[in-house]
Amino acid sequence: MGDMQMIGSDGTRATFTDNGIVFDVIPNAERCDACNDPRISRLEGIATCLACGCVNVIRSHSDELGV
Repeated sequence: MGDMQMIGSDGTRATFTDNGIVFDVIPNAERCDACNDPRISRLEGIATCLACGCVNVIRSHSDELGV
């Protein structure tokens, strides 16, 4: 079974896995540049904010490391 995530507008994320539920907080680097909302849709490499519709440039940790 795959994992499912629920993300709140306050930045809390609940990940449902086969082993239970994991709660964490989404880092500021993964939030919308315009409105700071953590709910980002990633489709074909384009990150779009679900709150305001802004297209974002969000770098993953591997991008920062040059991997």
